[in-house]
Amino acid sequence: MISVSNAYKHAMSKTLRDRAYISVGIGVVNQSAQENGTIVADKAYWSNGNVFDTSAKNIEYATLEENYFRVDGSMYFMPENNERIQLLTNGVVTDEICGIVRINFNDTYSIKGVTLDFGSAYPASFAIKTAAKTLEYVNDSDYFYTTDVLGDTNYIEIVPTAMVGGQQRFRLRSILMGVGLVYANNHTKNMSLEEYVSSISEDLPSETLKYSFFDELKQFDVDNENSFINFLETMQKITLSFGITLETGDIEWHQIATTYLKDWKSQNGIVSLTATDRLAQMEDEYTLANRIYDRTAYAEAQAIFNDAGLQPDEYFIDEYLNDVYLHNPMPKGTHKECLQILANACRCIVRQDENGIIRIVANFANVLEPEDLDIATNGVTAWSKPTNILIGSSVVYADMTTDFTNAQGTMYFLPENGNYLETSYVSEQIAKTDGTFDENPRLSIKMPASYTYFNVTVDFNGNHPEEMTIYTYHNGSLVDNVNFTGLKQSNLLIYEFKDFDEMVFEFTKGHPNNRVLVNSVAFADLSDYVLTKKDMLSYPVGYKERRVKAVRCKIFTYKLNDKNEPEEVKDEVFAAKVINANGDIKTIQNPLVSTESHAALLAEWIGNYYSNNISYDVDYRGEPRNNAADIIHMESEAMNNLQVEITKHTLSYNGAFRGKMELRRALKMAGG
Repeated sequence: MISVSNAYKHAMSKTLRDRAYISVGIGVVNQSAQENGTIVADKAYWSNGNVFDTSAKNIEYATLEENYFRVDGSMYFMPENNERIQLLTNGVVTDEICGIVRINFNDTYSIKGVTLDFGSAYPASFAIKTAAKTLEYVNDSDYFYTTDVLGDTNYIEIVPTAMVGGQQRFRLRSILMGVGLVYANNHTKNMSLEEYVSSISEDLPSETLKYSFFDELKQFDVDNENSFINFLETMQKITLSFGITLETGDIEWHQIATTYLKDWKSQNGIVSLTATDRLAQMEDEYTLANRIYDRTAYAEAQAIFNDAGLQPDEYFIDEYLNDVYLHNPMPKGTHKECLQILANACRCIVRQDENGIIRIVANFANVLEPEDLDIATNGVTAWSKPTNILIGSSVVYADMTTDFTNAQGTMYFLPENGNYLETSYVSEQIAKTDGTFDENPRLSIKMPASYTYFNVTVDFNGNHPEEMTIYTYHNGSLVDNVNFTGLKQSNLLIYEFKDFDEMVFEFTKGHPNNRVLVNSVAFADLSDYVLTKKDMLSYPVGYKERRVKAVRCKIFTYKLNDKNEPEEVKDEVFAAKVINANGDIKTIQNPLVSTESHAALLAEWIGNYYSNNISYDVDYRGEPRNNAADIIHMESEAMNNLQVEITKHTLSYNGAFRGKMELRRALKMAGG
């Protein structure tokens, strides 16, 4: 679920919503030319940038050129002794005043348009030369683009004829072999975005964008050789964003999808595009498959992504996969098929997020069980049992701290023999008279994977502290820290704790001369979105699948044959999870499963899925922040706190939103 402001949530909950806006960005870029260019120029010694990386952050070094040196804090001084290793990224800087930059390609490419980032010292006039033509331009901006056809060429030469400040070097921060086109409300005919994710990675996820827009200027006319349609290529990036009008009149924008062009057509002034997720187009074979060796699932996932040509910032792997060990060979298949098999074996889902990042994340426990978590502290009393914060305890021992012990029969005396009853967390640290501590008590809860929760409940025993700070971490890096004051005996802390695998409670002000006693901590909602009856356009259609009696998970064994290739040992060994007294038997055959314990975990996970065999189809008003695989609440006359998982989400827009969801009871429901 995409993170949004409270003002956005309020705007979308109104009976009559204010105006919504659409923005579709299409990168008409010759990706082959972009990836195969080489800079040829007489460069200054501090010039060190990769101009083909349009996401790079460039800086400016102060040099004594005409009208260039600024003293507003925006420029950097050169490092001493010309130590090039210390130089920051600054693009291409010519050694001569008004120097020329040439880009050579390894082949001849057809290029339409170019986008140039010059920085503050831009050319006031310049020429672009190619093998096909010379184009001259007058410029008044640090950022320049043209949709002119550059023709078929094996090079581009940028020749400045005058700089904005006079005698200045020519600087080029980045170059894009094409242009980015943006289409908004007045261009849009209609749009639909459909996303599907299997909760148990039973099959591949999918995301499909269909977008039609009006082409009044005939920029995509197929009969025009300079038409944009002749420069479209599969896998060109298309981004989808929506803006929502808030009560203040401001517009809050959110990107909700990054897709990749699959096919296109133009008919009578209307252009229709279809784009999919990147996974759908990962059709190449995984070259490192069919090998027996011991490795983690994390290492296997990295190998698949790397073999597919993805960079580390283009994918995300849950750290939990470092705890899953594999021995069996990955079967031969495409990269996307191998990712699906791996996700299923690891009790994960695989999907693409709104930024186009492919994510493999755990999906095996929506409501955490005590055995799933690790508890750590920086000091507790001898009678403290901090692991009980996950279930709570009614046992409180009388302690000789100020105003703590009562005579109401609710407390226990400490035993002389040290055989303590099951208490909960009791800090070793005692607050001073002003409530502060010499060392703040800290209580840590480590998760088996990363989660997002929208509130946490903390209940105290004894005299509750007054203030605490909650820190969240992901892979050891700080995600967030939130201060909570005015604490009570029982506290519902409402906050969107995003994507963390460790939560630390630090108590910064206690009750004077008292310890901190935490009775229980509970993680509640995975989402704050409620599908209400007023959002539904019709009654949900509910249906129940055939009852499943048991889930069997096969254990695979391999040996090397005479050709030193993996060969399956033909046997029938299974781990089973019984769900009901009667019904169908589901057999899971994932070749990565090699041990009984692994098979048992997988059978239990998939068994939970089939236990909740009630699904729903519902048409509703549409909400851009919803994604497939999100856990949401749905209003129900029969059940309280009905949690459902979105398996398929379709959002359409033609000036107003409309949506359709396929929902399934969540794997585990609080109180369910």
